[in-house]
Amino acid sequence: MKTHFKRAMQTNKNHSAFPYESQQDDGSFIGEPGLTKREYFALKVLPVLIEFSPYGEVSADVKLAVRYADELIIELNKTSCQSKTSLEVQDDD
Repeated sequence: MKTHFKRAMQTNKNHSAFPYESQQDDGSFIGEPGLTKREYFALKVLPVLIEFSPYGEVSADVKLAVRYADELIIELNKTSCQSKTSLEVQDDD
């Protein structure tokens, strides 16, 4: 018997890049979203843009970093839809 699993992973720009839970004094937990994936991607490219800025203006570099982040997310979603991951499991019964 063969079982096939197919899944396409989508990157949502508003999902948290590093979610975590923090414990409160009463022992309960509160979910903290942290940075979104869009914010994280933009922050990763921003230092390089500032260092090698074609504009010489930080506000223009920030806008460009966000555009790069958006384009990366679009491309990641194209790639994940086009090449779905397939896993085949062989059952010897």
